[in-house]
Formats: sequence, structure tokens, C-alpha cells
Amino acid sequence: MATKKLRVNAAEGEIVRWIFDLCQQGYGIRRIAHRLNEQHSGLHRWSHTGVRDILKNEIYIGQVVYGRTRNEVRKGVKRKAAVPEAEWVRVERPELRIVPQPLWMPPRRGRRPRSRPIRRRPKDTCLARPRGLCLRASISWPGCSGVGFATGSSSA
Repeated sequence: MATKKLRVNAAEGEIVRWIFDLCQQGYGIRRIAHRLNEQHSGLHRWSHTGVRDILKNEIYIGQVVYGRTRNEVRKGVKRKAAVPEAEWVRVERPELRIVPQPLWMPPRRGRRPRSRPIRRRPKDTCLARPRGLCLRASISWPGCSGVGFATGSSSA
């Protein structure tokens, strides 16, 4: 059985460092993906999920993780099953380090707080009033016939 040799690709390593730099500067994963597509337009098209996966991958700090999944046979079907993190095996490989430790941020749980609050309409308002279409028949606006369609223009 052949063993897989891991080594750093210098050109791709620069892109990975740049991704971590942009993240450190406060760029979100979607903005980073857009910047990558603008500046590194090649055969590869970047998506926010690809950027997220790079930011979460511990290989870039020189840590190889083995045993995240295992094969299990259930009802005659072979499937991959997740293994609890406590059972993973981590091996330090400093020669694979691309990103310095200060740039590495472990993945956050949940989402970061919004920069501006979500605007919500009061419950008794028609959601489609600006378009002239009333979605709630029990609420009528000027110009709303009460059956879901506006009969004339409404004053805003």
C-alpha cells in the first residue's frame, strides 16, 4: 500500500496565508471568496464554503488530524460515521505549517452578532403592502379588497 506524502505547495500556500490575513482584518468568508475570484481568477472558482473549510482546517497550522470518521456497516450498507472529537488523533507536523499561530483562530460556534439589527414589521401589518398585494385577508389597507389583492393604489 502506498503512503500519502504531504508537502506544502508554495503558490497555494501564499493564497492560504492571504485568506487568513483577510479574515484577521475582519473580512467575512463571502467577501474573501469575492476577493479571491477577482484577484485569482483561474480555473478554480472560489465559494464561501471553500473559504470556510480552509479557515477551519488544522493542517495549515501543522497539525494533521486522523480518525474524524470511521466506516460502519449498517443493514449491509457501508457508511461513514462521525467519531467524537475526544477520539481523534492529532499529530504535529511543523514542516506543514503555512499559517503562523497568531493568525489561526479556531472555528467559532454559532454566528457572530449582526452589525445592524433585523428590521421587523409589527404583526398586524401586511407583509406585501408596498407592492399593493395584501397577503392577509383579515387585515385591510386602503386599496385592499380584503381577499388578497389590491383594488387601487394605496397611500404609503
